[in-house]
Amino acid sequence: MKKTNYDKNLKQFIDEIALSWFKNNLSIKIEKLKKDFLEISNGGFGEFNPLSDENAAISIKPQVIDNVYKDFQIRVSEWKTIEDINSYSIDSQNIFDLSKIFSNQNTEIGTDIVQDLIENQVDIGELIVKVQIETIIKMLANSLEIMNDLVNKLGPTTTLQSIDLEDLDYILKLSIKKSVDNFEKWINSNYKELENFKEEFLILKDDKKDLEIRLEKADVINIFFKQFKSKEIAKDIESIDLNNDAGVSQNTAEKFINFTNGAQIAGDIKNRIKIAILIKESF
Repeated sequence: MKKTNYDKNLKQFIDEIALSWFKNNLSIKIEKLKKDFLEISNGGFGEFNPLSDENAAISIKPQVIDNVYKDFQIRVSEWKTIEDINSYSIDSQNIFDLSKIFSNQNTEIGTDIVQDLIENQVDIGELIVKVQIETIIKMLANSLEIMNDLVNKLGPTTTLQSIDLEDLDYILKLSIKKSVDNFEKWINSNYKELENFKEEFLILKDDKKDLEIRLEKADVINIFFKQFKSKEIAKDIESIDLNNDAGVSQNTAEKFINFTNGAQIAGDIKNRIKIAILIKESF
C-alpha cells in the first residue's frame, strides 16, 4: 500500500480517485467532441456534407463548445465527492433522451423533433453542445458505479490497510460483470454482430484473465462500434429524404438507438476495467 493512503478510509480514497478520473476523462471527451464537430463542419460524412446549403444542418464551432464547457467546468469544480457527480447526473434532464422520444408511444413526437431540427435550421448550437456534455457526464457517472459498489460492500469508514485485496479484486470483477452481462443481453438481441468480435468477447467475459488483457479486448470492441458500425448508421442517416413526408423513419430511429445502446454499454465496460486497474494501482 502507498504510504500516502495509509491513514485514509475507503470513502476518502474513492472520492479522490473518482473526481480525478471523472474530470480527466470529461476533459478528454470534450476535446474529442470538438474534433468531431470540426470534422463534420469540414464535410466529414464523405460526399454528404450536412452543412451544405441543400442539406441544412447546424454548424457548431469549437468556440461554442468552449463557452458551454466553461459553464460546466465551474459547476464541476465545486464537486468534492462521488455523490456530487451522481446527484447531477440523476437530476439533469436531457431533452433528447432517444430511448424515450422514439419509444412506440412517442414515435411521432420524436420524429417531429428531429425533423424540425433538420428542416428549420433552428439556432440551437449551444443546446446541442449542452445535451452532448450532459450525456457524457451521465455515461462517466454510470461507470463510477464500480466505485460505489466498493464503498457499499466494504463500508465507507473502512481503513485501506484493513481491506483484503482478494475482497477488493472480487468486488471490482463483480461490478465489471454487471456491465458485461448487459452487453451480452444486447448481443442476444443483435446476434449477428457477435461475429465481428466473438473471440474478443469470450476473453472479455473471462474474469480469470488479467484486467489489462480484458481491457485490450474491450478496446477492440469499442473500435468496432466507432469505426465500422457507426459508418453503417451514418449511411442510413445520410439517406434520409427531407422532401419525403416520412422523414426520419421509425426503422432508422430504432437502428440508431440500438447502435447507441450497444456502443454505450461497450464504453461502460472499458471504463469500468480502466477504473479497476486505476484503483488497484493507486491502492
